[in-house]
Amino acid sequence: MECRVKDLTIHYEEVGSGRPILALHGTPLDHRHMLNDLEPIFIGRQGWRRIYPDLPGMGQTKSAGWITNQDHMLDIILSFIDTVAPSEPFVVAGTSYGGYVARGIVHHRPLQIVGLMLNVPAVETDPQKRKLPNHRVIHRR
Repeated sequence: MECRVKDLTIHYEEVGSGRPILALHGTPLDHRHMLNDLEPIFIGRQGWRRIYPDLPGMGQTKSAGWITNQDHMLDIILSFIDTVAPSEPFVVAGTSYGGYVARGIVHHRPLQIVGLMLNVPAVETDPQKRKLPNHRVIHRR
């Protein structure tokens, strides 16, 4: 499926019907990552409308020159939500970068969010500002 947001065409897949759950993939992946991870959970479960977009610049969604920061990306996803699930309460799920964007959605739409799943969410997207432990091999084969 496709959805027009600003001057972008957002590619997405939708499965099922019921309460929306917006599933946001990490970078540089596409919607198939979340679809493959989440769909097994919904086998035999009714009442969920799963929405799997390709974030701008990934998968089948092209980027735009004016997308220069995280606020622009968040604004696009908020507009996407307003188009595909306007005013509906929904759940948001995000992996890695998708979790980072999901946190922004919660901040801007707290009354619309009825659930949140974060899988290894990115907390700081600037590699220079990240404070990670040194890499350590625990076991070699």
